[in-house]
Amino acid sequence: MIKAYRYKMKPTKAQEAFLKKCFGCCRFVYNNALRERMEANNSDKKSLSFFDQCASLRELKKQKEYSWLNDVPAMMLNYSLLNLSNAYGHFFKMKSGFPKFKSKKNHKDSVKFEPNSTRYDFIKNKVRIPKLGWIRICRDRPFDASAAKVNSTTVSRDACGTFWCTVSVDDAAPSEPKAKVTKEAAVGIDVGISDFAVLSNGAKLPNMRFSESEDRRIALMQRCLARKRKGSKDRPASNRHERYRVKLARLHRRVENRRNDFLHKTSTSFVRRYGTVCVEDLNVKGMMRNHSLAGSIASASWSTFVRMLEYKSEWFGVNLLRAGRFDPTSQTCSACGYRDTRLKDLSFREWDCPQCGTHHDRDINAAVNIMNAAINKYFNTKSPAVTGITDADGADSENNAGTGSRACDYASDETSMKLNFQP
Repeated sequence: MIKAYRYKMKPTKAQEAFLKKCFGCCRFVYNNALRERMEANNSDKKSLSFFDQCASLRELKKQKEYSWLNDVPAMMLNYSLLNLSNAYGHFFKMKSGFPKFKSKKNHKDSVKFEPNSTRYDFIKNKVRIPKLGWIRICRDRPFDASAAKVNSTTVSRDACGTFWCTVSVDDAAPSEPKAKVTKEAAVGIDVGISDFAVLSNGAKLPNMRFSESEDRRIALMQRCLARKRKGSKDRPASNRHERYRVKLARLHRRVENRRNDFLHKTSTSFVRRYGTVCVEDLNVKGMMRNHSLAGSIASASWSTFVRMLEYKSEWFGVNLLRAGRFDPTSQTCSACGYRDTRLKDLSFREWDCPQCGTHHDRDINAAVNIMNAAINKYFNTKSPAVTGITDADGADSENNAGTGSRACDYASDETSMKLNFQP
């Protein structure tokens, strides 16, 4: 099983200067290789490969004016070329935009070192970096360095100027066997803005709104930073500008750490409590285009939450199922399958089904439908609550598919509705 560990580094002044030099060398190699690719494409209509640019880099290091590239590990520069090659591949596969030049003004940098050349000593709390030596680290969760296989070691620097060491490790531990998919051990999760998560058993987890709680303070600090003297090519930034920039970056990092702590504890609680977790396949990128809701959606971090559920479900042997993106989970009665198109209006928070008379909470009903749709999709059957639905005018939308059957037994289970979620 592959896991990643992240440790805070405490380099000396000399080690810090060497790491900054590594960042600069990788940035130069990346930008130079990107320029070569663009020139080759524009002039000769030729595409350069990763191996072509590795050969070009070897010739570049032989030149006297670029001899300083030999002061840093060679594999680190090759990893920079590999990142550019992967960026080009993602661009042509329509997964991302065209690669951009790296700016020196960007305060976030990272370099990747050869895993066979790095060593970890958790007794003395140190990590050995090629051409740099041993660096102190803050041990958080040690791994067995003698038994585990190190896949990669990445050293990064955040906007606050703090150095971090991220190591990817394969501990060779087998994955937990998957639990059997049953409705009794399953839960549906409907993520939202007013409530971060609403479960199919009626429990609600409030949205902590970490970004919104600090918006006023961040805006004030941004205005104060704008009044400080900015740097230019011939005129460096003032010390007050740099100190205040770091102060603002620490506030942003504090908000990020609080949010990640909440997401980790919540996702871990779900995978430990339930054998099957059902979520909705949301188009978060498309929803972010709504400028009225983009800030709240970004603050909630739905994509990060689902990503945590994905890899933690593999750790704990939990099934993570997804409902269809276009399933009308919010408009459908979970008891009889009646669909009311009026519920596209988000102002309807509670409603009564015109067909069976069941009273629904909008979010709880959606969570129940998400669970039904995901489980039935897993078993390759049609869900009466989602596919066999009737429109608001009473017309059957799935060729007389059964709408009278009850989709979920505990849609009206009063005992499950009274459960309080405790992460």
